[in-house]
Amino acid sequence: MSSAERVASEPNRDVPPAQPGEFAPLRLGPLAVWPPIVLAPMAGVTNYPFRSLCRSFGAGLFVSEMITARGWLMRNRLTRLLASSPEDERPRSVQCYSSEPADLGRMVAAALNYPLIREASTTRRLEVRPYKKRGPLTYANTNRLLKNESWDIALSKTGYINEAGRCLVMQATIEGEPVSIVLLNSFGKLTPFGDSNRLRKWMLAGR
Repeated sequence: MSSAERVASEPNRDVPPAQPGEFAPLRLGPLAVWPPIVLAPMAGVTNYPFRSLCRSFGAGLFVSEMITARGWLMRNRLTRLLASSPEDERPRSVQCYSSEPADLGRMVAAALNYPLIREASTTRRLEVRPYKKRGPLTYANTNRLLKNESWDIALSKTGYINEAGRCLVMQATIEGEPVSIVLLNSFGKLTPFGDSNRLRKWMLAGR
């Protein structure tokens, strides 16, 4: 296939190709994604051959297949292979899940070593401008505790999986002490935040 040949799905055949300067890189701190196209994570699909194919069609940021925290921590060969990447995949990200509090706590501790993860997970609001001639796209962090000035949060992640329900994991500093908080299977969407506040009050009352 020549580089000049265009590949488009049926609904997009009449959409004109992007013009030079029409798009800007996606930026998060020091990271700039170009082209501003993110390959969505798909379990059992986004292996290296698939990611390589997508890169040839213009993907700028790659996401690995989903791996388990337990497999990574136990240095499972297959898990490490799924999370690996060759030099031509830069930048890229890894998606990880777990329903075990201890494993999640260890992964939080490991993630603290990456400044970009800390920044990305605690940024309350971010505007990106992929279209130079249009307005911004706005993304808001789903951890509402970041708005509370009484919390000192270094890293956080909300989420949902069938095995663990609604989840919230955080690394916070409470009265000068670093604390990993892992809350799983919460009853409602707001329950993790209420439980976090109650946990913090209980810890402060015990001092």
